[in-house]
Amino acid sequence: MSSPSDRPPVSETPPAAPPVPTALRRDGTEPRSLAERLRMLLTLIAISLSVAIPILLLTTFFGQHPKPKPTPDTGGNLRQMLEHSADNLLPAPAALMPEPITVPVRPDHLAARAEKVARQAAQFGGVATEGIAGDKERHLYVDLPAGTAAAFRQAVTSNAPLGGAAS
Repeated sequence: MSSPSDRPPVSETPPAAPPVPTALRRDGTEPRSLAERLRMLLTLIAISLSVAIPILLLTTFFGQHPKPKPTPDTGGNLRQMLEHSADNLLPAPAALMPEPITVPVRPDHLAARAEKVARQAAQFGGVATEGIAGDKERHLYVDLPAGTAAAFRQAVTSNAPLGGAAS
């Protein structure tokens, strides 16, 4: 046992406690003030709202709303409206489908006459394409510049010998 003299003297005031460490940030600086924390919180709320509001609007307006089912009457009305618009707004394509020229030709001369008409079309600045050929007729589709159609029609019909029909 130790004697009372070996013990340290008892003081009447307790020893001072070590200082309480304050919370430091990771970089070792002082903690943020309340104003800084509130500003950060408001910034996070603003960012969250700026993302959430567009998503909410998109899902509201473009979400899965029931679409009206078309009725047979709807299709008829649409068809009538389109036909009415086409009749009133678009010019008639008379230049695309003029009346055909029928040239009477003997059946044994169909190929030669078709070639002659194609050459005449080329002379007038156009092109001729042969359609589906039958036994007794040939169809030529001719595309001409706008001003030469009447002269081409006159040239084709002027020197055709009589015989079988070709168009």
